[in-house]
Amino acid sequence: MMKKWLALFLIAATLLAVGCTSAVPPAGGEELSGGDDPPGGETPPADDGPDAPTPSLSLVAASYSAVGERLTVKAVGVGCDLSKVEFFLSDESLCSTFSTSGVSCMMRFKKAGELTVTATCEGLEASCKLLVFPEKGEYAPNEPLITYLGRTAEEGGTRVFQNTATGFEIAFFGKKLTAEWNVNGATAVSVFLDGEEDPEADKRIIEAGGECVLAEFDEVGLHTIRVQKVSEESISVLYLVSLAVEKGGLVEQAPVDRIKIEVYGDSITCGYGNMRPDAANDGLLAITQNGLKTYAAIAAARLDADYRVFARSGIGLYTNANYIQKDIEDVFGRVSPMSDADSAWDMAADPPDVVIVNLGTNDAGAGASNADRIAEGNSLYSSDGFRDATVAFVKNLRAAYGREDILFVLCSGMMTSALDAPTAEAADVLRSEDINAHALVLPARAGYGGHPMLDVHETAAEVLYEKLVELILS
Repeated sequence: MMKKWLALFLIAATLLAVGCTSAVPPAGGEELSGGDDPPGGETPPADDGPDAPTPSLSLVAASYSAVGERLTVKAVGVGCDLSKVEFFLSDESLCSTFSTSGVSCMMRFKKAGELTVTATCEGLEASCKLLVFPEKGEYAPNEPLITYLGRTAEEGGTRVFQNTATGFEIAFFGKKLTAEWNVNGATAVSVFLDGEEDPEADKRIIEAGGECVLAEFDEVGLHTIRVQKVSEESISVLYLVSLAVEKGGLVEQAPVDRIKIEVYGDSITCGYGNMRPDAANDGLLAITQNGLKTYAAIAAARLDADYRVFARSGIGLYTNANYIQKDIEDVFGRVSPMSDADSAWDMAADPPDVVIVNLGTNDAGAGASNADRIAEGNSLYSSDGFRDATVAFVKNLRAAYGREDILFVLCSGMMTSALDAPTAEAADVLRSEDINAHALVLPARAGYGGHPMLDVHETAAEVLYEKLVELILS
């Protein structure tokens, strides 16, 4: 059903292609029609010589440039004398310099704008369109060329990143890219430049607002970048104020068809302490957390998926031991687990293909420490209660998404085995009602206390990836 999504996609090469066209004149002479055979039944001798090439003319040039930069356009032709080529500009006022030399023309730009270069040669004509960017291109968060990742919101003219793995991706031409941030709490972000895949290769801790250089180069050029928040909402919120490109600007990206995976979870899914150097240091810190190095994120990356997270440390499915007054059943329709009640998320606008649910560790630990919630009518954890809550949660998700063919993978393990049986029972109940749900036990931590470290996440990711491939291809 979902085989098409398993292919790995790259940013389309059209971003690097030349925007040139060529024109070919019609061939002269009358068109021959199939009449009678020649007199005497003789067949004309075949012409064994090579066919004459069809005359053509095209231009080779970059698609983008910037004020102060120099650009060369070269004519390429077949069946024409290129010594006779002539170049014309649609708007010479953009250029401080324009000169021709043989089959090429060169220009240096003093103003931003769009320019069409046209060449003619012996009745042939070709044109090339290019975009000239200003000295500095500045963009507000509502710029359509910015693609946002995960559940994000607008607030006071900024774009708010609360959930793990939220962020943005863009394609840009230029020499330097900067972002202006506001921040609430030390925030970890991973920066992926020009196809980088490792979330730890360029991980940064943002502790104060202001301007941040995301990428810088010696020369102007075309690049892609993805920036994702990898610390969780309960310790940090990041606000994008603006983006700026030196000697350039944002360009359109070709659409990429990716499988969409959304994960509902708790601290395990957030990556609580997964990057800590030793098991003893199990604190909720941005420096020891990377939400893109978790079991689900690693598996999703192997599928080249559009990966979305709705998770918070301490949260339960229907009860918990952490004094959190709202369980995930109460908040799943919001922008984030800690969003206000009026921050509704349109779940039917772009529903996922696969939903992973990994909840219950906090439910199973519920007891005397959540006595206040119990007094208010909340239930203590029980195996049957968790099974029933899981069934209800999946049904509620399915209804909210408005899509019946979603694949649900219900995970247990990693920190406790208490949830294995009720999770499997919930999957059986859901399948009996024609809902595509499957249970999966993930490997548990071993040899240390606290949350799973990176090695356990990597092992669990392999198990999850194999299960996803099996289910998607079935």
